[in-house]
Amino acid sequence: MKGITFQKSLEIQIVTQGESWKQGDPFEGVMKVKNRGASAVSLEEFHVHLAYGVDKKVKSKDASAFTILETADLNVSGVLDANAETPELKWVLNAEAQTALITDKTGSLYLLYGFGSDLSAFGSLLLTVHPRLHFEELSEVLEASHRFVRKLVKNSKDGVIEMKFVPPSGREHASIDHLMLGLKLTPDHHIDATFCFTLKKLDAAAGGGVKKVKKAVHRDFSPSEFIQTFTQRLDKDKVEHVLSEVFQEAKGN
Repeated sequence: MKGITFQKSLEIQIVTQGESWKQGDPFEGVMKVKNRGASAVSLEEFHVHLAYGVDKKVKSKDASAFTILETADLNVSGVLDANAETPELKWVLNAEAQTALITDKTGSLYLLYGFGSDLSAFGSLLLTVHPRLHFEELSEVLEASHRFVRKLVKNSKDGVIEMKFVPPSGREHASIDHLMLGLKLTPDHHIDATFCFTLKKLDAAAGGGVKKVKKAVHRDFSPSEFIQTFTQRLDKDKVEHVLSEVFQEAKGN
């Protein structure tokens, strides 16, 4: 992707490697600056920040829209002379790779780039980040083998990604109203998974009506057991076996 912004006599361009990313992927690219003014400017005043932006605030240009997570080291010093331009300045950003935020309806990661310290004058570039590959593969087993439909993916607390699923019609999962699946990558690269079911139960006290109750089932997916050595992909057969156990436990079977 490419972005461009102008700050007085400065033309600042930024280019990323890639159009979208998975959680944990590094963001990298180059910045290039043209100084069309009559005086030199300090190269050390140019910045590329990785920030989290709240969509509503970004759209309304609220001063508190962005929270800076990391600042790239452009490894430059000296000045940019009048009527001169920089070579390509390389940058890399990878804030908190294990708990990286995804793009959801609330917000996203952004690149902020510009000159000086006034972020309101900086250019911004939205970075589309999807759940990490193994999270998506676990979701695919639920969708393909159990015909659950994914309705929502969002950031939650403490680096957890939440996915909401609704069951298919039919008797097999008739007691399940919906499933919230919380996924987190631990420091030792295990997938910490919490399956929070909302179940439909008969309520004898209410004259045979239906009440909704929650039941959580936790599982740990270790890389040594569930990641295939050669492909580094999730072993879906083993995951399917675990999911069958999870459903049985949730339903009390």
